[in-house]
Amino acid sequence: MANKSSSAKPKPNAARLVEKYLVALDAGKAGYKKADELLKKLAKVVKPGEAIELTAGRSAVVEDQFADRDQVGGGYFCKRWKLKVTHTG
Repeated sequence: MANKSSSAKPKPNAARLVEKYLVALDAGKAGYKKADELLKKLAKVVKPGEAIELTAGRSAVVEDQFADRDQVGGGYFCKRWKLKVTHTG
C-alpha cells in the first residue's frame, strides 16, 4: 500500500497567503483611486451623455449620477460620475 502523505502537496503557508492577499488588495485600491482620478478628468473634458468612440467596436459615455437630483442621500458612499462602456459592433 502506497503512502499517500508522501505524494500529497504541502499546504500553503496561511500567513504568506494573507500577505499576498493584502498586497493584491492594496494594488486594487491604488488602481481604483487612479481610475477615479481619470474619470474626474474625463468628466471635465466631455459633457455627460456625449458618446466617446473607442477601439474594438466599443463606445463610452460619462453619466452624471446626480444630474436629476437636488439632493443626494447621506449615510452611504456614492460617486457622481460613472463610465458606461458598450459594444457598438
